[in-house]
Amino acid sequence: MMTKFLTGFLLATLTLSASAQINAPVISEFMANNSDTLKLGDGSAPDWIEIHNSSATDLVLTGWHLTDDLEDLTKWTFPRNTSLTSGARLLVYASNGAPVGPELHANFKLSEGGEYLALIKPDGTIHQEFSPTFPQQYSDVSYGLTPGEESYGYFQTPTPGEANNDSVLGFVKDTTFSHKRGFYEAPFQLEVTTATPGASIRYTTDGTPPGPSSAEVTPPSPDEPPVLTLTIDSNTIVRAVAEKSGFESTNTDTQTYLFADEVVSHSNMSPIITGNGAWGSQMRDALLEIPSISLVTQEEVPTTPIMSPPEIPVSIEMFFPDGRDGFQVDAGIERFGGQYTLYPKNALRVSFKSKYGPKRLKFDLFSETEFGGETAVDSFDQILLRNGSHDSIFSRHYTHSRAVYVRNRYFFDRQLEEGHLSMRGRFVHVYLNGEYYGQFHLMERPNADFMATHLGGEEEDYDMMKGRSGIFVSQGEKTAWDHMVANKGNYEVVKDYMDIDSYIDYMLLNFYGGNEHDWYPQHNWVAGRKREPGGKFKFFMWDNDFLNRRGGNAGAGSTANTTDNGGPGNMIGALKLHDEFNIRMADRAQKHFFNGGMLSPERVQEDFTDLSESISRTVIPEIARWTEVARDFEAANGLYTPDLFENYVDWIVDVNAPTRSDVVIGQMRSAGMFPNVDAPVFNQHGGRVTPGFGLAITNNTGGIYYTVDGSDPRLVGGAINPTALQFPGSSKSFTSIEAGSDWKFYDGGDLGTAWRAPGFDDSAWDSGSAPIGFGGITGTTLNSIINCDRHLTFYCRKTFDIANVSTISEASFQIHADGGAVVFINGVEAVRDNMPEGVIGFDTGSINDGVEGVFDTYTFDPGLLVEGVNFIAVEVHNQRPGSGDMVFDLSLTGSRPLSIDNTTTVRARSLEGTTWSALNEATFLAGVPATPENLVISKIHYHPSDPQGELSEYIELLNISDQDVDLAGVAFTQGIAFSFGDDTTLTPGQRVVLVADAAAFESAFGDSATILGTYPSRLDNGGEQLTLRAADGSLVHAVRFDDQAPWPGEADGLGYSLVLVSPNSAPDHALPQNWRASLDSGGAPGGSDSVPFTGNPDTDLFSYALGDPNGVIIRMIDGLPVLELPRILGADDVSVRVEVSSDLTTWQDSEAILLNQSARNGNSIITQWSLAPELEDQKYARVIVTQNQ
Repeated sequence: MMTKFLTGFLLATLTLSASAQINAPVISEFMANNSDTLKLGDGSAPDWIEIHNSSATDLVLTGWHLTDDLEDLTKWTFPRNTSLTSGARLLVYASNGAPVGPELHANFKLSEGGEYLALIKPDGTIHQEFSPTFPQQYSDVSYGLTPGEESYGYFQTPTPGEANNDSVLGFVKDTTFSHKRGFYEAPFQLEVTTATPGASIRYTTDGTPPGPSSAEVTPPSPDEPPVLTLTIDSNTIVRAVAEKSGFESTNTDTQTYLFADEVVSHSNMSPIITGNGAWGSQMRDALLEIPSISLVTQEEVPTTPIMSPPEIPVSIEMFFPDGRDGFQVDAGIERFGGQYTLYPKNALRVSFKSKYGPKRLKFDLFSETEFGGETAVDSFDQILLRNGSHDSIFSRHYTHSRAVYVRNRYFFDRQLEEGHLSMRGRFVHVYLNGEYYGQFHLMERPNADFMATHLGGEEEDYDMMKGRSGIFVSQGEKTAWDHMVANKGNYEVVKDYMDIDSYIDYMLLNFYGGNEHDWYPQHNWVAGRKREPGGKFKFFMWDNDFLNRRGGNAGAGSTANTTDNGGPGNMIGALKLHDEFNIRMADRAQKHFFNGGMLSPERVQEDFTDLSESISRTVIPEIARWTEVARDFEAANGLYTPDLFENYVDWIVDVNAPTRSDVVIGQMRSAGMFPNVDAPVFNQHGGRVTPGFGLAITNNTGGIYYTVDGSDPRLVGGAINPTALQFPGSSKSFTSIEAGSDWKFYDGGDLGTAWRAPGFDDSAWDSGSAPIGFGGITGTTLNSIINCDRHLTFYCRKTFDIANVSTISEASFQIHADGGAVVFINGVEAVRDNMPEGVIGFDTGSINDGVEGVFDTYTFDPGLLVEGVNFIAVEVHNQRPGSGDMVFDLSLTGSRPLSIDNTTTVRARSLEGTTWSALNEATFLAGVPATPENLVISKIHYHPSDPQGELSEYIELLNISDQDVDLAGVAFTQGIAFSFGDDTTLTPGQRVVLVADAAAFESAFGDSATILGTYPSRLDNGGEQLTLRAADGSLVHAVRFDDQAPWPGEADGLGYSLVLVSPNSAPDHALPQNWRASLDSGGAPGGSDSVPFTGNPDTDLFSYALGDPNGVIIRMIDGLPVLELPRILGADDVSVRVEVSSDLTTWQDSEAILLNQSARNGNSIITQWSLAPELEDQKYARVIVTQNQ
């Protein structure tokens, strides 16, 4: 490995100018962050530039130019015959894309942070410019010439295509607080300021919003900012606003500061809890264990009218125990819930609306929760703070299992676990006007906006149905629901309107929960669909407070039966009459209730224990806050304590869970929803196995049919799938001894036990074929006659061969004996047929005469068998010496398991007559699994150029290891939806692609790349999250690529691909500096476009990596040092990093942030890096180039 250094000084200059009083035409207004102000017909909202002809004559703009690059003044040219009449205004969209309609679209975008912008005359001279950059821009705020066109200003009400209105000189910089909101141990001095010179700060510390009469801090001089200093030594809410004449004031910033000891000692906390040695000692830690929400409002939250109390303004803050940044926004708040939950502790709904503040909360609330991950959203129109309702301290129902607070979260998580849409959430502590208000369940609300945010589109595109003392449409239309319910007897119609698996899993969860109390066809359910062809209703668990508690008592689990409750719209009764629906429901039940599925006893115990333990300490402050209030509110409640919480959880885990799964399956069988034939059982239910693993499949009754090609052994309609194999009964079974085989036999008297040994000499014995015996045997013709002297016992022996004995999973005898027999394998007793227990002697009689003409089957331990020659010895006993008949025959059969040599999904059913069992399905992983260390996403071609065609996009994967990588079960779970099949492997160094359209891809790039499959969706041309997960659900790679800086802009519609830099080092896919534009258009799918290093490591590393090392410079941009570093595209055999120093002696890694990657100049680009975080004391920086191994 070779490393080279390049060191430089931090130098920069910056000037800013923009001229007004310009002759027409002029850039009169522009917007660099268009979110909702102006949208095109395709729904996009590009930046825009307004050109105004303020002259008295018409103008022709042919040959004029717009540019955002001082080095390329003719970057975009107005089309021929573009004219602008006197007083007219023309919009040009800075979309960096081809026009999708009649509009004008420039080939660049505007930077919200400020950049160069100019209007250029046809002769190439500058007519109007914002130099060196226009100032910082803001979302949905435009910038331009004020009325009269004499100066520049910001317009909070943009007017694209119309005359500009009142403007402000700028925006007062937001207030900054020296200390983050949250918990503190000791008093401190708080400083509040703003970066705007000459501004003043108005503030309060009693929770009221600052106003004209509030305390004010003014600046020391017009050129200095104000500084507010406060001593914070108790629970305090500081609210501040910064103001300056001619400028737009800041919003009111609210910061809550809390001291745990003060919270614990407050008079609203029960001393019964806080004073208890075991509970009180945990209070402080419990308050700091989960995030906190602070609500500040000047009005008491209304509680009437009960079903729709009014909304009031509120400030909502969130802060975290680890000190990471939370949020504060102004919103609206209201109580929600029915008349039976009018508790002193209210359930609260927070709504984000423009009349209060931002119309959406944009914050990552749930990605770190168990089922958050890459599918969690970070934009909300509403959130719920659920108080626990009937699963809280105020509920007096069911004394064996009252409040455990987690019932709702448990059932929401089960829906999420199965991949269904459901509400994410987490537990938080809530403070209302600085006082502790309890533990709440912070969660999403299932409304149309919720569905649109997760599934796409607008909330107006969705139909939301609810059952709440009647069925009604809460948003959208009811037409589709009514049509589906009216045709519930026609399964083909229902399938067109219902997400069947969502409905079935919803019903199974409710069957398990057994809520007989308030879940029925017209109550306590929510469903929604996107109103489009093929849009199907999805069903959401809701109001689960009575689940896992009805129908039991302190010593017995629940027997509550809701299989006949009907469910939403009372559809289950009609649907279960359809065979295909019924078998699907059985299949889902088999998956969930058996083999460690989510509703099996062991999983319920595990999940409920984990969930309850996660709040076992944080619930203590909740109990301290409300236990005495609840006792006084409802005398029957008694005093709720943390010990009772543990007792109620124990009932669910230790009493209910062990029996509930079997109870529900029994109820479903009685209701005709689950077959009476049990599904087959695997000796291991899937998972990681070594190649050659022997899979044994057994059942209780009927034949076993299985497939390994992904198909169902049962065809629609009930016929056997022609591709299904039978187990046993196929080539997987064997017979080592046939009925009617030849035997050596002896009926001359007592031989003791020596005759059983493999080495016994039986050469003098008679021989003949079975059946062997005497007398008249029903349905049997004797082949060998023995025992003419009527001995009670005779003996038989024979040898037989077995190969590959270690692969045998099951062996059995089929014995025909009148009366009984004892069978020995290789000298060891294997089975007894109709013989008593204990020592068997020559004179021991059978238990009874047995059944003539019938073979009885007995399994035995296949471990008694040896490879090659085996010996079987059988002593046959009559019941009594005077019996008139006796017979013996025997067959030995066995089965060898299915050999799992590659990753395989096995799907098996039992078939008894015409009745199929539910499906047992498992995937066995037999190869080297995909990991971040052996598999990379090597290329992303997300926005092809027009010549390539929009459907030619692709994603490339690369095996960077020296072993085959098994892709079975690997899946893209975000960005695109694609799962790899069981037989998919990548050889070392192999590259493969997934494509949107195979024909379009090959038309653009040829057929040399290996296409592994097509995905149904499209990659977002504007960038999106792309997530790849292993078969076990673990993360392989995640990348949120973008078409904005610092991502390479050339990959956005110009024909180039995003290429992972140095892929063999498995770099972090999430960092934009680890991606570059491809060397050539298209990105060489299926191959590498890296340029190998072939020079001298001592002299050539810099030129290989950087081109000209003298191109490394540092300049000041917006007052911050920025490193400009050239890079050679494709120079992937090296790594480049930056170190900083204050003395040229001690160097440290710079946590530089990539700001931009320029367009290429030949094969070189310029990257810009912010060095701000390390430069308080640093004067020097150096670039280090290291050759990769």
